[in-house]
Amino acid sequence: MSDSFMNLPKGHKQNGSLELEVRVLNINKGRNEELIRNSQELSGYVEIIDEIRKNTDSGLNLNEAVAKAVKDCASNNILPEFLAKYGGDVMSFLYKEWDLDECLAVRWEEGHEEGVEKGREEGVEIGLLRGAKTLLNLGNSPDFVAESLNLPLDKVTSLQATT
Repeated sequence: MSDSFMNLPKGHKQNGSLELEVRVLNINKGRNEELIRNSQELSGYVEIIDEIRKNTDSGLNLNEAVAKAVKDCASNNILPEFLAKYGGDVMSFLYKEWDLDECLAVRWEEGHEEGVEKGREEGVEIGLLRGAKTLLNLGNSPDFVAESLNLPLDKVTSLQATT
């Protein structure tokens, strides 16, 4: 995962980071049966998903397939308490179709916001560096410029070499 976070925001340190390795298990019907047998809830979830797939394979649209699967599983005593309490929530969650256009619009908006923020940060830094260069050209010491603009002394010193 750390490859996804190599460009951390300014001020974040990479030391002390956590590397996470995740084991993904296939819980589709017929897979990892021992694991599924050990959890009544997981077993019920597998059954509901399997029923939805069978229903869509038989020609039902997704909404109809979910509704039929929830009804059939409830009548077959598969997660009866859970479905009695949350059946409507399960249906709305499971048949919410993934909308590519909506996904792309949300991602564009997130990217736009990230770009604006990054541009703002870079603009501030560029402005500070220009100000530092001007102060150095006016004869101010690197220590004074660094302290005045709250910049690292090594950055101001490197600027001094280019003026």
